[in-house]
Order: sequence, then C-alpha cells, then structure tokens
Amino acid sequence: MKFGKKSDNYDVTNPKVIAFLHDVLSELFPSKVIHIGGDEINYISWLETERVQAYMKENNINTPADLKIEFSKTFEKNEFKK
Repeated sequence: MKFGKKSDNYDVTNPKVIAFLHDVLSELFPSKVIHIGGDEINYISWLETERVQAYMKENNINTPADLKIEFSKTFEKNEFKK
C-alpha cells in the first residue's frame, strides 16, 4: 500500500459529495470538534476536472489551494451550526 498524496480527491464543488461527507462524519463522529485534514490533497484531479474549474471561475477562486480553503471554511460553518 502506498501512502502520501493521491490524485483522487472529493469533488468539493458537488453538493451531493458535501451531503455525503456531512452524513458520514456526523454519524461516525458525533462531536463538536473534528479534523478533516486537507494537507494530503493533490490538486491534479481538481485542475483536470471541468466542473471544478468552472466552479472556481464562477466563484472567483484562483487556485486549488484557495478552493480547499473555501471548502474548509464552508464545511466548518455548515457542519457545526447545529
């Protein structure tokens, strides 16, 4: 098994993926604090996916690193507003 950065990331621009992550994390980790990571992300799949690139353009997100930050902030707000 290889460890480290992989090129297959979640499509954080897809609301179904966000809903899935919310459901799984809230079921498995019913906590007020959770670390979702992110430092292992390899941006290749986001750079090569038209949907992700279109989302970034529509939302004035310049880089995949900025997309990761935007996702983390949005996910945190939505996940812990309960």
